[in-house]
Amino acid sequence: MAEKQNINTPLIATTGIVSGFLLIVIVVGLQAWYYREEWSEEQSKLKQERQLPVQATKLEQMQDVQDGKGGRMPVEAAMKQIIETRGQLPATLPAGQSANTDTKPDRQTPAANTTSR
Repeated sequence: MAEKQNINTPLIATTGIVSGFLLIVIVVGLQAWYYREEWSEEQSKLKQERQLPVQATKLEQMQDVQDGKGGRMPVEAAMKQIIETRGQLPATLPAGQSANTDTKPDRQTPAANTTSR
């Protein structure tokens, strides 16, 4: 007759739960480490003297967004505008421009060109 083997189910379940938790902690930790290193690398590149044009361009773009140049606006201001207009999106053309941008002269239809005989 076969001898019955005792399986320690609580130990197996506890080991699985602890292993899963450790795996999640390791993944989150590695992701945080990666993002910190990426940020550190970006900051060190911006501090280098040869990167001054990049830094100046980035600051200029941020200032343009804050000033609203080129149709740009900060997210907070855009959200306020959407709330004020009750979800109605603003026109895509700047103020003062008409929607009719057709600069070609009007063509007459062939029927209009015919002369009475």
